[in-house]
Amino acid sequence: MYWSGMMAPKNRIFTGLGPSLEGETQHPYLIIRNTDRENCFASMFYTTHVENEQTFRMEQVHIDQQGVYALAVIHPNGITDYWVYAQTEGELTIPLKHGIWHVKGRVAMIRIDAQGSCLTSACIDARQMTYRETTLEGFQKKNMPVISVDMSQQTIEIEGDLPKTNQRYLKVVSNNYPNGSLYPIETIHETGKLLKVQLTDSLILSKGIVVAYDDQYLTTSYPLPLGWDKGQTISSFTGKLINGAVGGKALIKNVIGLKKIQISLIKPFRKGENFSIIDIQKGDNIQWV
Repeated sequence: MYWSGMMAPKNRIFTGLGPSLEGETQHPYLIIRNTDRENCFASMFYTTHVENEQTFRMEQVHIDQQGVYALAVIHPNGITDYWVYAQTEGELTIPLKHGIWHVKGRVAMIRIDAQGSCLTSACIDARQMTYRETTLEGFQKKNMPVISVDMSQQTIEIEGDLPKTNQRYLKVVSNNYPNGSLYPIETIHETGKLLKVQLTDSLILSKGIVVAYDDQYLTTSYPLPLGWDKGQTISSFTGKLINGAVGGKALIKNVIGLKKIQISLIKPFRKGENFSIIDIQKGDNIQWV
């Protein structure tokens, strides 16, 4: 297996073994550390036969637009995949080897052969893209409400229409938190008037055990490194649901320490109660991507 990553010049990479949250097993870790206010990270994994050497390359594409990043994944046969990501929606201009790629939106990709012809493209989070004579319209964004969530099965039930094409991803949209997650889709089934969507990735962001709590704060025995960073004002866990194993529930207002959460209490917890922090909850919306 080979890994390639695109990072900022001052980033540092740490590798090693670390314990699981329960401390029962050890897992290999690859940690990218960046102390700049603005962060860009891209990662690519692929496998080859034992006798083969590394065959794919990743290169950054330089763009003269603030908050916009692009990269190229170069195949051994001359095909190149270009990806662009912008922090905010806008009109993006990406200079490629064989022409200019225009994107209206935030995220898109295009695959080009050695002669510069477009083989495939995707408006991942974009209204439109243009390359040479090719113009591709993106999906019309439509919010579909989440009716129920089953963590054990990694499924959500939504009220909406089946996608017109074979969708691979969905985006979570909510008024509770600013940043929506992107999930790969395993399967979609109609169940009466609802759609049952099984996701590839877990809905659990983190876990913990209640040490103490009141109606404003909860202290956990497990650290929350993904939800807290020294100096940040708003946590990436803000608006997420804390779901206790024996009925406790709360919404996260903010993570104010490595083990301390500011909450809006919904149902009381018990001391020592195990809990999970859930990424998707009833009342959120999803969009096909």
